Amino acid sequence: MSSVLQPAAVDAREGAPSTARRPVVEVGWLVSENLDEPDKQAIRAAHSEVAALLAEQLPEFEWRLPLEVRESPASPWQGEAVEHLSWAREERDLRGWDYVFVFVAPDLLARQRDHAWECVSRSLDSAVISTARVDPRAGDPGVGTEQRVASLARRLSVLVLRGLGRLCGLAIDETAGRVMSSFQVVADLDDAQPLLPEQWERLRETLQQTADPRLEEETTAARQGPVRFYAKAGWRNRHEIINGVRQAQPWQMPLRLTRLTIAAVTTVLVLVMTAEAWELGTRQPAATVVGLTLVSMAVTIYYVLSRQNLLLRGRTGGLSEQVVTTNLTTIAIVAAGILTTYTVLYLLTLAVTLALFDAGLVASWAPTLEGRAGWGNYVGFAGFVSSVGIVIGALGVSFEGQNYFRHITFVDEEV
Repeated sequence: MSSVLQPAAVDAREGAPSTARRPVVEVGWLVSENLDEPDKQAIRAAHSEVAALLAEQLPEFEWRLPLEVRESPASPWQGEAVEHLSWAREERDLRGWDYVFVFVAPDLLARQRDHAWECVSRSLDSAVISTARVDPRAGDPGVGTEQRVASLARRLSVLVLRGLGRLCGLAIDETAGRVMSSFQVVADLDDAQPLLPEQWERLRETLQQTADPRLEEETTAARQGPVRFYAKAGWRNRHEIINGVRQAQPWQMPLRLTRLTIAAVTTVLVLVMTAEAWELGTRQPAATVVGLTLVSMAVTIYYVLSRQNLLLRGRTGGLSEQVVTTNLTTIAIVAAGILTTYTVLYLLTLAVTLALFDAGLVASWAPTLEGRAGWGNYVGFAGFVSSVGIVIGALGVSFEGQNYFRHITFVDEEV
């Protein structure tokens, strides 16, 4: 079931200059059908407020904000943000929207803090907002309908503007009480101050790139093979990919993916205590260790991407710039996380072996060594052991829930 609300406000054209040749920015609003009527009224009011504000502050763009009430896909994990973000991504890909906001009733499951009113995914160009905690009725069941709608509309407007800012690369404002600030309690949303002029300017710069014609719309690009298309899309959106990786903070992956880290560290500790591992690891030439490292990294990255079903496919069967950019960002995030984990394993192995295993002991465990073990033997052994550990650690991903791993990979921020 689908319906479009307030069609006159959808394009945000009131009071704006002529739309001739203005770049178009499309921000889809998907509203779950199971929200109650006051919530829908509040979303409708927030939609009008945001549309008017964007048209006023950024009149050089033609704003299209389609708002649709839809039945969300059936799922046993309604509290998982990635389930709603996947729906948003599908609709974005199908309709060619630039960004998507999803509004749902269930409380979102937080992974990074004790609550989540909104989950933002730059790699998916989407955000999901739950009304469960920001609805005034959650704190005051007796609140009147009119006050409830007005207060909720204000809070949703702030969350949408903040989400759009984060999707466009705006940094978190360290000053309390602003739209881009870190909110701790719901009441903070009621008093949030508007975006600063420099923040609007940053939005303007990012949206100018967003509004450019898509790569698949170019005749020459449409005839290119997938490899060239990926290469061209990656280069064209390199800054967006880098920003997406930065916001995902993949260097925290060893702390977030505990099963992967535990499996890898356990493997390293077992190998360090095994004489046969020392015998095999210390006799490998540097080229072999480097090659083993590269192969193990590639295998691990491929396994994680395929096992967790992280790569997207266009619903129309062909490649699109949005899907390619999302996939390249995902690959970069996973690769950076695996590289971080490997680096931690390598440094840990090197530190432990240098501290606890003297050259004489290593020579007795690896009799094929000529003389006492040197610095190069320790370095080579650390690389060998870390390569094996990262592959075994990838098997630990099998025990990570798919929704959990996708949340860690795709969700940049929980508000």
